[in-house]
Amino acid sequence: MDRLQPLLRRAAEVLDRISARTETPRGRKISMVVSAVVFVVAMALGIKALPAGDRELQWWAILLTSVVGVPLLIGLNALEYTASGAVLGHKIRLRVALPIAIYARAANLLPLPGSALVRMQGLKREGSTYGRAASATLATALFWLGGSLLVGAVVLVPVRPWLALLFGAGGVVASLVGHTAVRSLVARREDAAPGEALRRSAVLLGVEILMVIVRGVRFWLVMVGFDIGGSFAGAMLLPLAGVLSSAIGFFPSGFGIREVISGALSRLVGDPASSGLLASGLDRLVSLPVMAVIALIVGVMGRRDVEAEAEVVAGEHVVDVEPDPAPDPESV
Repeated sequence: MDRLQPLLRRAAEVLDRISARTETPRGRKISMVVSAVVFVVAMALGIKALPAGDRELQWWAILLTSVVGVPLLIGLNALEYTASGAVLGHKIRLRVALPIAIYARAANLLPLPGSALVRMQGLKREGSTYGRAASATLATALFWLGGSLLVGAVVLVPVRPWLALLFGAGGVVASLVGHTAVRSLVARREDAAPGEALRRSAVLLGVEILMVIVRGVRFWLVMVGFDIGGSFAGAMLLPLAGVLSSAIGFFPSGFGIREVISGALSRLVGDPASSGLLASGLDRLVSLPVMAVIALIVGVMGRRDVEAEAEVVAGEHVVDVEPDPAPDPESV
């Protein structure tokens, strides 16, 4: 366990160096242009590959995936952040976790780098060192990978049993490595309760699996809503594209490359590549308006909380100074 902490820290440093290549102004412009070109070309090819004929939009599915699905994922992202903070012994309130969850969700839709960095900085503000915050973030990412592979294994059993076995084995290994990281972090805390590491790992894995299922259902609703074909099993595989694309540092938030990987994953269950590709791209587009509204509401609420807190603090420092009473003439 003691050896795992330096290993995770080195892994975080490697990821920082990879992402730093796109953090310079020139590198950022290049990655943005390449990502945009890949996204546009992939979407164009996906539309071209659709069967000829009129498409019948199902507005109930489109509204359900955006109006219900996006807030649900934001809430789960906030729960994920509080769970990762709990590994380090932090009790993070929901109103503190929500803005970070909104940025993380936005970073999954737009070419915005640094969502993991913001999580680590948030944990550092809670009192953790950068190394421990990076380790907790990487442990969470391992459970994300593990949950995606385990859900993928379940949907692959009827069509590709051997591949399902491979996915399941990968999910178990990723989850065990994530648990080892959590156990190492919890063991360094003096206030850790017996069996806490296992409970924290179970919560993280449970949250990640739930997030994968919600994402998969949203992809399926996009397929139904825009009538682009595809199956429920294929939709449940697409969340894995988010994990794989996030590991590629050159494409900010996997912009463009997530769509390409989604098309490849769709072929594993016999769906056309266009269904997964378009479902991933359209998911970005239908989520943006709802994200903007939620970000505006949370921003206004956060500003009011800050103003109210400032008034309380200011009130605590106000000293009422009463004028000295006029002297009594009789005592003079």
